[in-house]
This record gives sequence, C-alpha cells and structure tokens, in this order.
Amino acid sequence: MVDIKATKTTNEESELEKALAGINNDAKVGGATPLDFQETPVPTVDDILSNKAPAPTNAPVGSLKSIKNSVLSDLKPLVGKVNLPAEERFELLMQIFEVTKDTDLIEQAYNAAKEIIDDTIKAEALLRVIREIDNVS
Repeated sequence: MVDIKATKTTNEESELEKALAGINNDAKVGGATPLDFQETPVPTVDDILSNKAPAPTNAPVGSLKSIKNSVLSDLKPLVGKVNLPAEERFELLMQIFEVTKDTDLIEQAYNAAKEIIDDTIKAEALLRVIREIDNVS
C-alpha cells in the first residue's frame, strides 16, 4: 500500500501555501478591508409570542434564522394536536424548547418521555429533561 501523504512533494505544498497566501492578499486589494456582512436582528419566537416585538414583516430574504423562528412559532401550537409517536413528539418538543426556551414545553416533553416504550430511549429522554431543567434553573 502506498502512503499518499508520503508521496506529496514539497513543491505541491508550497504551491498550496502560495495559493492560500494569494487569497489572503486578494482580500485587501488597494488597502481596502474585506466586506463585513451583518444580519439584521430578528425577533425571537418568544418575543413574537409574548408581543414584545412585532412579527418580522420585512425579514431579509433567505434569512434561515427568520424562517426557523417562523416555523417554530407555527409548529408550537400544533405539537399537541398531531398524532406522533412519543419519541418523535419528545424530540420535537425538545427542539422547540432549545430555541424558544419556553419552560412550558419541559412538562410536555416530560410527559412525552414517560410514554416512550423503549426503556433505554426513555431513560435518555428523562435524563435530557433533567439536564434542561438544570440549565434553566
């Protein structure tokens, strides 16, 4: 077997170093600094649900964070209405909790965890609920 790392030449490595150095140098052409893109702050789901902030109407197109918050706010009231297996419902509740930090979801997640049939998965879920409670407290 041939060790590919051992067959690299120093010429190949120096060409890579030159190319990478060129990228760094191109970033400051003419003394200018690279562009600094900043996202416009988007209200969190908690802010929207508690009416602390208006719902984003002019969110930047393609803002994944904005889309995620919108999906979570749409999904939150549906979790109790859809017929999901306990394990999936638990995971969904925990995902929403991790983003929104809505402590009301902890009890729902705990109830879902208690319904999980597999003892190993149930134990992991219950421990996860304890960890989240400890993180909030």
